[in-house]
Amino acid sequence: MLQTFLLTSLLADPNTAPIDWENPAYVPTAAKNNSIEWEYQNPEGGTEDFILEVWDTAGQEALKALRLMAYPDTDIFMIGYDMTREVTLENIVGCELTKLNDFSLEEEDSDDDDKGAAVSSWMREISQGCKSDFKVILIGTKADFWEEKMAKGEAKGMTTWQQGYDVARAIGAAAYIQTSAKTMQGICEGADEGFGGAADKQVDPEGIWLKNKILDIRYKQIHNQELPTVTKVEVVAPVKVAAPAPAAKEAATATKEAATATKEAAASNNQTAAAKEPVVAAKDPVAAKTAETKPKPASGGNAGGGKGDGKDGGCCTLL
Repeated sequence: MLQTFLLTSLLADPNTAPIDWENPAYVPTAAKNNSIEWEYQNPEGGTEDFILEVWDTAGQEALKALRLMAYPDTDIFMIGYDMTREVTLENIVGCELTKLNDFSLEEEDSDDDDKGAAVSSWMREISQGCKSDFKVILIGTKADFWEEKMAKGEAKGMTTWQQGYDVARAIGAAAYIQTSAKTMQGICEGADEGFGGAADKQVDPEGIWLKNKILDIRYKQIHNQELPTVTKVEVVAPVKVAAPAPAAKEAATATKEAATATKEAAASNNQTAAAKEPVVAAKDPVAAKTAETKPKPASGGNAGGGKGDGKDGGCCTLL
């Protein structure tokens, strides 16, 4: 159900009526094939058209044989889990989240039913059903509901962002995105008509959307470009301007002091010359005597200032 609503929002036409979330109509899916044409702006600035086949598969064990028919030659697997139910994340790896270090795709023979559900996992199933060089996008769903429950303190049984990220790293996912089919968060970028939602910024602060990520991965697959495991983008701290070196600072201080001293000396000379003039000019003995007994003015003083051809985009499968 959760993946069907996600796919409905992802492939929705902006001109069609959106899902009625007050009374959503859910139609059970066995295996549904969708064809979609998307426009992609590549890193070189050109525009390309991708035609994608997107399969919506059923999760019931009884329909496993039907589900396996969609796996061969799949290029991208979108594996979704319910962010409000921890068990759905555990089902991807087939173990408790505290034991991710023991996860391995080689541990299970899918035909051995005696091992039970504890060791079964979506990753082992698709790795055995698809032998091509596929990539995985791990998708957290119901982000809006998760936020509501967390705000109410109802965290029991729910997943954390870090748990999802750890699983994405363990399975070698090429992308990890938290989404909401209701609000369109993390699904597709909003256009002028308002269709779309906010980006998911948990992995990359600049934000990512599922639609863009599918196209980006497919483009790199076609061009044989490297697609490493998803890695959280760390924000680089702003560069701080270095303080002046002590020697430079002292030199600047000395220069300033020297300039001040020069100005003080000049001022002192001017004042001294002005003080002597009355004495030299006085011819009257009384006036001369009076001038000599006057206190000399203090010297010193401070001065202040300072599009391309259409392409076969390949196939995506949503689990």
